Amino acid sequence: MKLISLAKIIIFITLLTFPVLLSAYDSLWIKTYGGTGTDIAYAVKQTSDSGYIVTGCKANSLWLLKLDRYGDTLWTRTYPGQSISKGYDVIEIDDGYAVLAVKDAEDAWMLILDEYGDTVWTNFYNLSFPYNIGLNHSSSIIHGLNNSFLLAGYEDVILVDSIGDSIWILGGNYGSVCINQDSNYINSHYMDCLFIRKFSYDSTILWDKFLVEWNMGFFSHFYHNSIKETHDGGFIMTGSWEGYHNPVCIYLVKADSAGDLVFGTYKINTNYSISEGGMSVIETYEGGYLLTAKIVSGEVCLYKTDSTGDSLWLREYGQGLGYCLEKTNDSAYVLVGILEGDLFIMKFDSLGNTGVEEPIISNPSPSNSILTYNQTERTFYLTVNTESPISLKIYDLQGRLVDIPISGTLSSGTYQIPFRSERSGIYFYHLESDYITETGKFMVVR
Repeated sequence: MKLISLAKIIIFITLLTFPVLLSAYDSLWIKTYGGTGTDIAYAVKQTSDSGYIVTGCKANSLWLLKLDRYGDTLWTRTYPGQSISKGYDVIEIDDGYAVLAVKDAEDAWMLILDEYGDTVWTNFYNLSFPYNIGLNHSSSIIHGLNNSFLLAGYEDVILVDSIGDSIWILGGNYGSVCINQDSNYINSHYMDCLFIRKFSYDSTILWDKFLVEWNMGFFSHFYHNSIKETHDGGFIMTGSWEGYHNPVCIYLVKADSAGDLVFGTYKINTNYSISEGGMSVIETYEGGYLLTAKIVSGEVCLYKTDSTGDSLWLREYGQGLGYCLEKTNDSAYVLVGILEGDLFIMKFDSLGNTGVEEPIISNPSPSNSILTYNQTERTFYLTVNTESPISLKIYDLQGRLVDIPISGTLSSGTYQIPFRSERSGIYFYHLESDYITETGKFMVVR
């Protein structure tokens, strides 16, 4: 009987773990979209078909992209204004999408779109009284009770009904907003010290909690960019903090479900001087935290921390900035933003791998790289100062290994290494030696 019971237990465990094995991510990738101008993404959400909906800006127009699960384009739409118009957040709703944008660099703009991006209705909320909402990359749109929508800017939050008419307005210095398990809203204000607020569907303020760990009294400012609920009912936040005689730097703050401080960290990686701070944060599947930030080097970067906020690693992916992080339904993650002037989206695993072997950065690479690429000649120039084993690998945007031009020991000198691909496009190189590890991006034009 004991053997039979044990067999049943083993079978039961196997059946429980089998769906987990099936849910492993099926691919990792990084892709860019855009033309000759500057194109940027501010928000991404995974859709019910396992694809993605992305919003941002293309040629000064609001831009919406629908992608499949591999990042390939299904359709795109632009919604121009008289001047700069940008999409700051997007969510999937029944039979379509809701977008929060700014039109003509002035008006808060809400759009309800069908499943193909065609307009169902739009509404505008002028920045003058009473709609002093204020929009930037931290702005949020949330689908709430009774088919309502919460529009959150850095000044005010507005609850609107199913046709966009205002129900109520709350004023104050708001940042990003999330909805918690009991359908109340949580947001963090930014001012001389950081505090978070919980308020209900009818705008009743349930509590305000001040997080004053780093308040310098004389000069201290918090600028909030992202807040998410965690598995324990608490909240994780990131943004930038500027204190007296201190540079602007990243902060990462954890609060419990009552809004009380659990921990607060700043300058997560001391190898870098921080120029702005955290842009987006999520809880990882392991219970730690993952955030993207703006740093002085100008690289798209990811920080990963443990559950107490201690740094585990930093990875960089090229010149640009990541704006929005989200989890996927196959235990991976996606990040969108701007990379080398183009809108990008990348799907990556818990170690930051995208299919291209970017190195984990423990110290910045030298600014005077020993490898350069001449686009006209379609040739690499490699300078070797000291004899060393050297490997140079080339990958395409899908992370597939295309070529290994060098793999062996080279003596000191300068080498010309042709890379004359039959296909134009963006590629990545990964260079390793005893003295340098470097990943970069280059374009082949035929």
